[in-house]
Amino acid sequence: MSRKNLPKLTDDKNLTRGEFDWAVSDENVTCVSVLSCLPDCTDTVIIKRKERNRDIDVRCPKAVSDYNKNMGFVDHFDHLKSLYEIDRKSRKWWCRLFFHFLDMTVINAYILYNMLPNINADIKNVKTFRMEVIRSLVVMGKEGTSKKRKLSSPVQMKAHKFNVLGDVRLANAQHLPVRSTSKGCTVCSTRQKPKRTRWMCQTCKVGLCMYGKDASCFENFHK
Repeated sequence: MSRKNLPKLTDDKNLTRGEFDWAVSDENVTCVSVLSCLPDCTDTVIIKRKERNRDIDVRCPKAVSDYNKNMGFVDHFDHLKSLYEIDRKSRKWWCRLFFHFLDMTVINAYILYNMLPNINADIKNVKTFRMEVIRSLVVMGKEGTSKKRKLSSPVQMKAHKFNVLGDVRLANAQHLPVRSTSKGCTVCSTRQKPKRTRWMCQTCKVGLCMYGKDASCFENFHK
C-alpha cells in the first residue's frame, strides 16, 4: 500500500524477523506496512516459515495473516508472478509486454491446474509447475524433430503457379498463338534453366513454347 500520511516507522534495520511496529509494520523477509481497522493491532498469530531448510514458528500480526488468507485474485496473481518473473529490461516496449503476457499465461494456468480434482502431488508450488511446463515443451520439441527426420516419402513439390488468373486462362475464349518478341515460357522456363520463345497466347498475353520438345506448353497451360 502507499505509505503517504502514515506515521514514521522504526527503521527496517532495527527490526528482526517476527517483530513489527505499531502502524503496523511487519518484518518477514521484507518490511510490509499495513493499515487495518482491527480494534487491536497488537493481536498476533503464529505462522510457519522456512529458514535454512527447516520450519520455524514466527509471530505475525493478525491483520497480515487475515489479509494473506483472504487476498483477492489480483493480489494473488501479482504475488505468484513476482516470484519467478521472466521480465527483462528492453528498449523495445513490446518485449516487456510479451513477457508480461507470457507470465500471465503461466500463472493463470497454474491457478486453474490447482482447481482440478486430481493433480500431481509433486507439483507443490509455482516453481515446480513452471519446470514441468518447460520439460513438457522440450519433450514436444524433441518428438517433433524426430518425426521430421523419419520422413520416408519424398517431399511433394508445390504445383506451378501461373501469373494469369484461372478464369482467364481456362475460359472458352479464342486462345490463339501469335508471334511476339522473345519472352520466357510461362510453363517450362525457370531461373535455373531459362527458356525463351517468340510465341505467346493472344488472350493471356504470356510466352508459350510451340515447337520442339516443349511443343505441349501451349496446350498444357490452358488445361
